[in-house]
Amino acid sequence: MPPHKLVLKRGTLIMLLPNLDLANDLLNGTRLIVDELHNNFIIATIVTGSKKGNRVIIPKINMALSETQLLFILK
Repeated sequence: MPPHKLVLKRGTLIMLLPNLDLANDLLNGTRLIVDELHNNFIIATIVTGSKKGNRVIIPKINMALSETQLLFILK
């Protein structure tokens, strides 16, 4: 896979891929709108599900390619 860079802006609609926090409804496919961008985290508002309207912090997750059966390894 070639190197890549994801560039986000405030107001961008994003979707979570990993399950981060089951209690706060941060599951696969949860849609959020970016409110603030920081070096190591994103503050976003949930726009779907039972926690709609709540602001959450999404941490930076580094991904590295691996030779295992998984598509990536979380560092």
